[in-house]
Amino acid sequence: MRLLDRYITTAIVKTFISTVLVFCFMYILIDITSQLDEFIDRKVPIEVLLKYYLSFFPVIIVQTSSFACLIAVLFTFSNLNTHNEIVAMRASGLSFWRITKPAIFFGLIISFVMFWMNERFVPESNLATKEIRNEHMILEVDRLKKKKEKIHNLTFYGMKNRLYFVDSFIPSTTELEGITIIEYDNQSIKQKIVALRGQHSDV
Repeated sequence: MRLLDRYITTAIVKTFISTVLVFCFMYILIDITSQLDEFIDRKVPIEVLLKYYLSFFPVIIVQTSSFACLIAVLFTFSNLNTHNEIVAMRASGLSFWRITKPAIFFGLIISFVMFWMNERFVPESNLATKEIRNEHMILEVDRLKKKKEKIHNLTFYGMKNRLYFVDSFIPSTTELEGITIIEYDNQSIKQKIVALRGQHSDV
């Protein structure tokens, strides 16, 4: 690597790392602020919060790295322009592509790394944060409330050319309300079944 490439790349990398850290700090700060009442009500320990946000770190990096890369490149070349270093490079015979080559290569490397992280770490990170949240940040009352929640206005197609219309469905008890079953043949209704209540069974 030439001295000029090393100089520009070093400046971009330093700015990129600083920007990513600032973005991560702001992301975590905003998230904590928006959920502060929830954390206080549930009396979430500091250790759990640290574990939660550390496991969420890959997701934050993937989401903020593209903006950080753009800011790093813009800031670096703006700084070079302020000190007339770009003018000196052009005066020495360097082309536009030759000057910007380190930034292009850096952007490509970051793109590949973020793609790899998104495939390798982000799914595991989302799963880990979900487990921590369900275990430490959701009260038993909330779990019971969630179990009792109804799913409204279900429509699906079944065997024997049957259309099922359900007003509400409770997943925890597999109970259905407001059931209408329409069986049709050659675009004409063959049979219609209406029931106020029912229960889903896999048998």
